[in-house]
Amino acid sequence: MTGEWTIRPASARDAADVALSQFLAWQRAYKEILPPEFLAAMDPGRMTESWRKALADPVPGVRHLVVCVAGKAVGWSGYGPARDTAASGTGELQAINLHPSYWSRGLGSVLFRASEAGLAELGYERAYLWVADGNERAARFYRRQGWSADGVSKEDGRLAPALLEHRFSRVLNVPPAPARDAS
Repeated sequence: MTGEWTIRPASARDAADVALSQFLAWQRAYKEILPPEFLAAMDPGRMTESWRKALADPVPGVRHLVVCVAGKAVGWSGYGPARDTAASGTGELQAINLHPSYWSRGLGSVLFRASEAGLAELGYERAYLWVADGNERAARFYRRQGWSADGVSKEDGRLAPALLEHRFSRVLNVPPAPARDAS
């Protein structure tokens, strides 16, 4: 992407931007995957409050990054310990969302690489992530990043009806993401 951007740890002051990028990304990416009533019920205000609490008091071991353009967070990621049964040394890229206005500009890739590097810095040798069945855009993105479907699937029962997800994984032999200063 041309222009200025930075990646930094997220803080509670980013809650509104994180919630907005998640809300808009889900509205676009999941419109053919999730029930319309679920997407219509998403509330950016409630999401902002949830994010404010989560970023002020994160789950132990979980890290959140934001990618910023002109000082405004336009995307975020969360990574850390595996939330599912996994082999020792395995972490999870729990989520990555980017405001749709910034899709296909390279910011998702730099945020993804920084998240991989963060997992490696936390000592994880391998990592996995989940992608919703039918989210081909995300699956293509993960493949371009060197991840591959490993044949494991599950149903995410937090949604009704349950959402089928497929696991992508890889060995984390990536060098740290290069630092880039926007000044």
